[in-house]
Amino acid sequence: MYHASMPTIVTLLNGVFIASAIIGVAAVDSETPSWDDLVSSLSGDATFQESSVDSWFDQCVLPFADLNSPQMGVCLEDESIDCPVSNYQLFMQPSGLCMGAAKCAYEKCAGGPDTPFNRFTFNSTTFPEELWKDADNFDLPAAVVHPAHVGDVSAAIKFAAEHKIGVSVKTSGHSYTGSSTKKGTILLNLSKLQKYAPSGSIVECQVDPN
Repeated sequence: MYHASMPTIVTLLNGVFIASAIIGVAAVDSETPSWDDLVSSLSGDATFQESSVDSWFDQCVLPFADLNSPQMGVCLEDESIDCPVSNYQLFMQPSGLCMGAAKCAYEKCAGGPDTPFNRFTFNSTTFPEELWKDADNFDLPAAVVHPAHVGDVSAAIKFAAEHKIGVSVKTSGHSYTGSSTKKGTILLNLSKLQKYAPSGSIVECQVDPN
């Protein structure tokens, strides 16, 4: 279990709430801001990239294509059988765009090919790339920041407020309302955010015998 320090949590949440109050749910204006200004304000350990449908498809959908009967546990016993793609693998993709459900890259988690897509695989011949990408209702952020510490979070929120851009936050990518990849926002993907605890990042929970 990870435990972020209380000051870290308060700083993060206060910043997001303040930014939300300032910029509401506004997306990127028709005039694209200078992302270089945001990049220059981030620490060397933070990363930034503009999001794209291509990155989403390549990293969040394509890994599921044409797996040969991927079933939980079976691949550990038989190397000829593909292992399913885990949520952790998706979350750690460099684009930062992957969700717990692929269809949640579309507004209201509805869009893309009409396929019985499940957590395991799909047939790429029946459901080719263009079916996934030829949509006008993608619900993807304009850019993704992977902050390394709260200073990066603060810098991203300040930039968003100055340019009237909405902010979304992703922790695990399981929001079925799309709040962790909201369209046109700056997405703060927290997978690289440092965790803190009194004795390190891992704390063993003790049971009170009383």
